[in-house]
Amino acid sequence: MPKFTLISRQSDALPLAESMIEENEPYGDELGDYKKQAKTIVRQLSKSVSPESMMTIDCGYFVYHYILVDGVIYLTFTEKAYPRRLAFDFLDEISKEFRTIYGSQVATATRPYEFIRFDSFLQKTKKLYENTRTQRNITKLQQELKDEKNSRISHFFLPDSYLNRKDT
Repeated sequence: MPKFTLISRQSDALPLAESMIEENEPYGDELGDYKKQAKTIVRQLSKSVSPESMMTIDCGYFVYHYILVDGVIYLTFTEKAYPRRLAFDFLDEISKEFRTIYGSQVATATRPYEFIRFDSFLQKTKKLYENTRTQRNITKLQQELKDEKNSRISHFFLPDSYLNRKDT
């Protein structure tokens, strides 16, 4: 499940919103260091000329996942065992909501965490993605497997015109 999420403007790495760490979080003590590391990653992405639009960054037992949409970096931190597909679905869901509510205000934001009120949506959405075994999340993972299977199969079949061609 997502441990914490950071939303920042790409142009200057200004943090716009962040999820709060829950008091009963199993890795609560360590998460402070990982949050600092997340901010460093965001700063590096803001300096990059053309960062990837989505990526997973491995850091041992944990990973950072991020997407870059319309000049905003959405980064979440999960255990390595957490399904990558669900992490990116989570980021996609929060990016859509954030753009709907604050999209027109991002460029003019001047204070760090100006949209901290978004944390309530982050917490609610995080709860939806906590358990990978809920029907909702199983359906998402099954769809990913189906998509992968279909894409692999389509790569192995050649068109009839290719099979019937004669090499000279």
